[in-house]
Amino acid sequence: MPSPVPANETERLAALHALDIVDSAPETAYDEITELAAQICGCPVVIP
Repeated sequence: MPSPVPANETERLAALHALDIVDSAPETAYDEITELAAQICGCPVVIP
């Protein structure tokens, strides 16, 4: 089931492009922190 498109999708995408983070290289350190936090909290997480 696809997620609904936010009402501010155009503005959100413009902000991401302005920050030059769309299609940026993966940041392993942040991925590892997210995975650790998910394990500590017992929450599932999706890792691309």
